[in-house]
Amino acid sequence: MKTKKNYGLWQSDLSGSDASGQKRFLDLKAIKDTLVWAERRGAESIIVAQKGCEAPNDISSGVGVRGGVGYGGGEFDIHEDLIVFSGSDSAIYTVKLDEGKPRAITPSFGSTASPVFSRDGKSVAYVHTEDGVDVIAVVPSDGSAWPVIIAKGADFYANPTWTPDGSAILYVAWDHPHMPWDKSRIEKTSLKGERELLFNENAVNQPSYSPSGQKLAFVSDAEPASSDPDAGGRWHIFIKEKEGEIRQITNGEMDFGGPAWIQGLRYFDWVDDENLLCISTAHAKWKATLVNIVTCSIEELEGLDDYESLSQPVSFSGGYAFLASAPHIPPRIIVLKDAKTRVVQRASAERFLPSQYAPMIPKQWQFEGSDIFGNYYPPTNAQFESEGLPPAIIMIHGGPTSQSWASFNFRNQFFASRGFAVLDVNYRGSTGYGRKYMEALYGNWGLSDVEDSISAAHFLGENKLADPSKIVIMGGSAGGYTVLQSLVNSDLFAAGVCLYGIGNLFTLAAGTHKFESSYNDILLGALPEATDIFRDRSPLFHAEKITSPLAIFHGRKDQAVPFEQAESLVAKLTSPHEFYIYDDEGHGWRKPETVEHFYEHTLAFLENYVVNAS
Repeated sequence: MKTKKNYGLWQSDLSGSDASGQKRFLDLKAIKDTLVWAERRGAESIIVAQKGCEAPNDISSGVGVRGGVGYGGGEFDIHEDLIVFSGSDSAIYTVKLDEGKPRAITPSFGSTASPVFSRDGKSVAYVHTEDGVDVIAVVPSDGSAWPVIIAKGADFYANPTWTPDGSAILYVAWDHPHMPWDKSRIEKTSLKGERELLFNENAVNQPSYSPSGQKLAFVSDAEPASSDPDAGGRWHIFIKEKEGEIRQITNGEMDFGGPAWIQGLRYFDWVDDENLLCISTAHAKWKATLVNIVTCSIEELEGLDDYESLSQPVSFSGGYAFLASAPHIPPRIIVLKDAKTRVVQRASAERFLPSQYAPMIPKQWQFEGSDIFGNYYPPTNAQFESEGLPPAIIMIHGGPTSQSWASFNFRNQFFASRGFAVLDVNYRGSTGYGRKYMEALYGNWGLSDVEDSISAAHFLGENKLADPSKIVIMGGSAGGYTVLQSLVNSDLFAAGVCLYGIGNLFTLAAGTHKFESSYNDILLGALPEATDIFRDRSPLFHAEKITSPLAIFHGRKDQAVPFEQAESLVAKLTSPHEFYIYDDEGHGWRKPETVEHFYEHTLAFLENYVVNAS
């Protein structure tokens, strides 16, 4: 029998310590029958390997693992019994699978990412950045010589890969003011310095040679990439033949790729010279398929029905492997073989039944003729029931060029289990719905995302999914900016929660890191011409219009959205507010005690200003 208690006050076994104790899987690769992955444990990351069905073994103990270019990613590569990885001290290391400790093969300076072996294992190419200059460098894998710069001149580089004969390196490059999902290209530079442009239409990612080296595959949203001319700009797979012909081999209203916020993202892996193991997304859910590059046929894999989020696919002698989760399944590393899955590693203890988690229900509504998308989580707790309508939290993802999909989201489940409805909003500007939908935010940041957030609140109220007087808006980074802008432009929300959000667009343009230093030119316009727009859409200059209670959380070491952003805004707030500073955190939380503190204090804030408010 359920206990009657007000929404938002339900007790739950999901705690902040559960979130802080979760591992985070960063990448997954394989060699023969051995799986190798990088996982973050609290503030530290490590490389782990599992041979066959043996117990997993920590490989990089004593040296932190971290891709250090931009937002990270591209942690490691593997060749036979040798692993190469980017250390948290910016040096490139190698370590054997079965013995020994990590050994630095480059000096520790600047930042590194995406180390990759040549096919003979004798050389390693990687991305390096120092003092704002990015390059592709090469070093012998035994560390017997200093690194040599192979490619330079572009503003950014990502995902290097060797040509099969080891004479040249392919990579993705792009320049200011573009982001990699707007305009990027595939180049090839030989070890002698000869450069060739291979593909330069829209955006590209993940150039990868077939096992024989005869074909090059990559993903792109180049046109025409869809059978529907009104959708356009979907990420699909392209093949470049050895003779130079380029063919698009997938089509339809799904995406086989996405925005390259980090290094090392993979959406396919070669099975053999004719087949690719692929992942694709539609309606915020992912699925795995086999794509034949000769017939262009697509076969959906059986045995993965429980999983709605898949990433970093791997084909190896033991089957197919993925990083996987679902709204009701915390992250796992899984292997699929003969339509049956085996769990290799779990990110958490998984002491909760799937039925204890809220389901994710895709929602869609209209605002001024535009379709807007979201993922809804109803209040879910087998021990409690309530009368009336629940309070709701509208979650705003970061980016803003990003997407909320059907992966396991601890934050959403934490609040749903306490009697809150949760709605992830994939506002105009989100990916996963075509390039036209993504570009709808260009020039309109601080307008369209705000309109869609407000329309989401109306949608919840009008459809009796939430109490319209108790709707909260929460988000981090660019999502935190939308939180602040929504509170400036509307008194609809009962409260706001802003995590490392943007208050002053001028100082963001002047003080953010290189990766996003020209992002505002696309989203708002270039300075000084767009000065009036920057001022009008900066919450800092309109802080007196915020009347809703507001909780602000920010790390003092944040390099993407400098801490002064929060400090300046708080100094001008006149509404009830709480300000929490984390001295040893950057852009996002890494330390377990920070994660626990955030959940505890956010819940107390919402109980005080929303749940128990008259």
